[in-house]
Amino acid sequence: MKAKIKISNMGCSACEKIISLLAQDAKGIKLLSISAKAGEAQVEAQDGAALSSFTNLLEKEGYPAKKA
Repeated sequence: MKAKIKISNMGCSACEKIISLLAQDAKGIKLLSISAKAGEAQVEAQDGAALSSFTNLLEKEGYPAKKA
């Protein structure tokens, strides 16, 4: 399932890189695009549980996130 995620506290390319690395390590998540300027990412999630797990991981790392 494709989903758009709104991500807070993502203000630069370094933040994009950190979130990209987190997505690589997240099970069931494929990062399709990311934009610090827009404060959002497009992902393909294996299922709702994978998406929820990924947004929880982002929050733990200081990037509050929710499905848009």
